[in-house]
Amino acid sequence: MSLAALLTLAPALHAAPTGLDSRVTIEVRQAPMATFLDTVSAQAKVNFILTEGFEKKRVTAFLHDVTIKEALDVLGQTNGVGYRQVGRSNTYIIAAKDSPQLRQPEIAGGGSDLDQRVTIRLKNAPLDQFFESISAQTHLNFALDEGLEGRKVTAFLQNVTVREALEVMLTIKGLSCRKLDDNKTYGIGKKR
Repeated sequence: MSLAALLTLAPALHAAPTGLDSRVTIEVRQAPMATFLDTVSAQAKVNFILTEGFEKKRVTAFLHDVTIKEALDVLGQTNGVGYRQVGRSNTYIIAAKDSPQLRQPEIAGGGSDLDQRVTIRLKNAPLDQFFESISAQTHLNFALDEGLEGRKVTAFLQNVTVREALEVMLTIKGLSCRKLDDNKTYGIGKKR
């Protein structure tokens, strides 16, 4: 997850920074916010999920040898965004500073079965396909409240835990998750 140069004299003594400590250089002029984040992601192998409403936001920044945290803090001060880490992954959700999407969603009753790893690749697909994909890979069961199945979703998640995948989707779509029984069945509904 980093581009930090390792010292060749004593590589075992100097660990490469990971996550928000990785250093990046960004030079963008009136670029879409997604381009700013793609630039960071390409250098540091960190993933970003940009919530709705930022498609037209533009960024001008010339940042040299800064940590990802410093770059995101600049983005926050100049564009009013905040961020939070998804689980223990190197994926971060980007949303408006005071957005409820920056709060950790609750997954009521989830146990170790949510630690299974999945890969999801969907583009503009119905929401029920997201849960069908998880179910097919893990044999977990999902039931969606009426009216949710047709919402559109794009998700490219590779080798993430079910918990992390759920956290992303619950956050982005404003949903909740609760365990329905002891047979690995989860109910997905609108946040109450």
